[in-house]
Amino acid sequence: MPPTFAAPLASRPLRSAIAAACLLAGLALAAPAALGADAPRSLGMQGRWTLDLARSDYDEATLGPKPASAAVEVERDDGKALGLSWSVVDADGRRHTESFEAPLTGRSAAGLMDGRPMRVSIMRMSERSILITTSLDNGRWDYIVAYLTDAGALTFEEASFAPDGHQRQMTFVFRRAAP
Repeated sequence: MPPTFAAPLASRPLRSAIAAACLLAGLALAAPAALGADAPRSLGMQGRWTLDLARSDYDEATLGPKPASAAVEVERDDGKALGLSWSVVDADGRRHTESFEAPLTGRSAAGLMDGRPMRVSIMRMSERSILITTSLDNGRWDYIVAYLTDAGALTFEEASFAPDGHQRQMTFVFRRAAP
């Protein structure tokens, strides 16, 4: 004969409350997956973008002459990671490039800046915006908030910090290039 207990381990109302809390917690964890909320969504940035210098905020007194051109090519935008190449042709005709692919979780990944290795991380901030952080071995850090302002504009708000203390800020506005 199994042993019997003179007093229950927990009162009936307490057991009911615990069971209800467990049920609600299980539903809360299962509901987003059932509704598709866990499915990653594209940021809507895929494609080629060209610089709209008239809409950009570029301080020539601080940064030197405005670039002759700039373009961004977003090769991967699947809601899990972002892969892009960026090139700027300065006023003297020199091309500067960056390329990388990184998950939207903030995990660090490798990239290239003007052929030099760099570290990059990307953190999704909202449905249509991200924070990109890049760093070079020489101690330079760039922080870029990239977001879609409308169906045809991609904005990069950038702040750069050099090891010598030099700082620069700029806002580049890009328009979606015709296919």
